[in-house]
Amino acid sequence: MSQSLAKIYVHIVFSTKNRKRYIKPEIETELFAYMGSSIKLTDSIPVLINGSEDHVHLLAILSKKVSLSKMIEEVKKNYSRWIKTKDPFIAILVGKEVSLHTLLEVQN
Repeated sequence: MSQSLAKIYVHIVFSTKNRKRYIKPEIETELFAYMGSSIKLTDSIPVLINGSEDHVHLLAILSKKVSLSKMIEEVKKNYSRWIKTKDPFIAILVGKEVSLHTLLEVQN
Protein backbone atom coordinates (compact mmCIF):
# COMPACT_ATOMS: atom_id res chain seq x y z
CA MET A 1 0.00 0.00 0.00
CA SER A 2 1.44 3.36 -0.94
CA GLN A 3 1.60 6.22 1.46
CA SER A 4 2.09 9.92 1.03
CA LEU A 5 3.73 12.21 3.51
CA ALA A 6 3.01 15.90 3.75
CA LYS A 7 4.55 18.87 5.49
CA ILE A 8 2.11 21.67 6.03
CA TYR A 9 3.76 25.07 6.37
CA VAL A 10 1.61 27.78 7.89
CA HIS A 11 2.28 31.50 7.77
CA ILE A 12 0.46 33.36 10.55
CA VAL A 13 0.45 37.11 11.11
CA PHE A 14 -0.41 38.45 14.56
CA SER A 15 -0.94 42.18 14.85
CA THR A 16 -1.12 44.43 17.87
CA LYS A 17 -4.40 45.95 18.91
CA ASN A 18 -5.19 48.85 16.57
CA ARG A 19 -1.77 48.28 14.95
CA LYS A 20 -0.12 50.27 17.76
CA ARG A 21 3.66 50.02 18.02
CA TYR A 22 3.82 48.02 21.23
CA ILE A 23 6.57 45.52 20.35
CA LYS A 24 9.74 47.33 21.33
CA PRO A 25 13.15 46.15 20.07
CA GLU A 26 14.27 45.34 23.62
CA ILE A 27 11.62 42.60 23.97
CA GLU A 28 11.54 41.34 20.36
CA THR A 29 14.13 38.58 20.73
CA GLU A 30 12.61 37.24 23.92
CA LEU A 31 9.07 37.46 22.51
CA PHE A 32 10.01 35.58 19.34
CA ALA A 33 11.78 32.88 21.37
CA TYR A 34 8.76 32.56 23.66
CA MET A 35 6.41 32.22 20.70
CA GLY A 36 8.70 29.56 19.23
CA SER A 37 8.60 27.55 22.44
CA SER A 38 4.79 27.83 22.45
CA ILE A 39 4.71 26.37 18.95
CA LYS A 40 6.90 23.48 20.09
CA LEU A 41 4.41 22.73 22.89
CA THR A 42 1.92 21.74 20.17
CA ASP A 43 4.46 19.35 18.58
CA SER A 44 4.76 21.76 15.65
CA ILE A 45 8.07 23.13 14.39
CA PRO A 46 8.84 26.86 14.30
CA VAL A 47 10.75 27.70 11.12
CA LEU A 48 11.02 31.49 11.26
CA ILE A 49 9.60 34.17 13.55
CA ASN A 50 10.10 37.89 13.01
CA GLY A 51 8.20 41.11 12.75
CA SER A 52 8.17 44.77 13.65
CA GLU A 53 6.68 47.01 16.32
CA ASP A 54 3.08 46.33 15.26
CA HIS A 55 3.01 42.73 14.01
CA VAL A 56 4.70 39.34 14.14
CA HIS A 57 5.09 36.78 11.35
CA LEU A 58 5.28 33.09 12.20
CA LEU A 59 6.27 30.37 9.76
CA ALA A 60 5.84 26.90 11.19
CA ILE A 61 5.39 23.29 10.18
CA LEU A 62 2.05 22.16 11.56
CA SER A 63 2.05 18.92 13.51
CA LYS A 64 -0.23 16.12 12.37
CA LYS A 65 -1.37 15.81 15.99
CA VAL A 66 -2.89 19.28 16.35
CA SER A 67 -5.33 21.45 14.43
CA LEU A 68 -4.29 24.85 13.15
CA SER A 69 -6.83 26.57 15.38
CA LYS A 70 -5.45 24.77 18.45
CA MET A 71 -1.88 25.82 17.60
CA ILE A 72 -2.96 29.46 17.18
CA GLU A 73 -4.93 29.31 20.42
CA GLU A 74 -1.93 27.98 22.36
CA VAL A 75 0.47 30.58 20.94
CA LYS A 76 -1.95 33.47 21.63
CA LYS A 77 -2.73 32.25 25.14
CA ASN A 78 0.95 31.86 26.06
CA TYR A 79 2.32 35.08 24.62
CA SER A 80 -0.61 37.14 25.93
CA ARG A 81 0.13 35.90 29.42
CA TRP A 82 3.89 36.44 28.98
CA ILE A 83 3.72 39.94 27.53
CA LYS A 84 1.58 41.19 30.43
CA THR A 85 4.44 40.29 32.79
CA LYS A 86 6.83 42.46 30.76
CA ASP A 87 4.82 45.68 30.70
CA PRO A 88 1.36 46.06 32.23
CA PHE A 89 0.57 48.93 29.85
CA ILE A 90 1.04 46.87 26.70
CA ALA A 91 -2.27 46.02 25.05
CA ILE A 92 -2.84 42.35 24.43
CA LEU A 93 -1.71 41.28 20.99
CA VAL A 94 -4.59 40.00 18.96
CA GLY A 95 -4.57 37.74 15.93
CA LYS A 96 -6.54 40.27 13.93
CA GLU A 97 -5.30 38.90 10.67
CA VAL A 98 -4.43 35.28 10.27
CA SER A 99 -2.84 34.72 6.88
CA LEU A 100 -2.84 31.05 6.21
CA HIS A 101 -0.43 30.63 3.38
CA THR A 102 -0.30 26.87 3.56
CA LEU A 103 2.36 25.25 1.47
CA LEU A 104 2.20 21.53 0.96
CA GLU A 105 5.36 19.59 0.37
CA VAL A 106 4.42 16.10 -0.74
CA GLN A 107 7.03 13.40 -0.47
CA ASN A 108 6.89 9.87 -1.86
